[in-house]
Amino acid sequence: MAGMLFVVGPTQPRPSEMATGFWNPFNLKCNMQGKLLLVDNDPDTRETNRLLNLTRGGDYGYKSVYGGGGNHPFQGWDGSFSGMLRFIFGTGEAPCDLIDCCPTQFPTDYHSSVLATIWSENTIERHALKEDW
Repeated sequence: MAGMLFVVGPTQPRPSEMATGFWNPFNLKCNMQGKLLLVDNDPDTRETNRLLNLTRGGDYGYKSVYGGGGNHPFQGWDGSFSGMLRFIFGTGEAPCDLIDCCPTQFPTDYHSSVLATIWSENTIERHALKEDW
């Protein structure tokens, strides 16, 4: 079973599967543009952790059926297999939180960005989001 995200809402009173394929998801955020974002820590210290733009029914590649690690050749962590979605940005090791810069008093050039806190590197990354994805 891969990591799954379930949603509940006013028109969806019972939990329903939103997306699948996560290994260690952190901080689900809906930004001011209505995009549902999530940071996901990588299995087995793969190349990168991920910032994801979630899509209902999306498969983001991690499959625990291939073992708990992420290095099996059939893992689609990077969205390289057909039917799996790619991440929008790679992040540093152990992303923990997302901050939508739009409603802040940061300079206006930050308003289309999110900040990701990176636990193991003691950093904050800025990711400028595009309107066309």
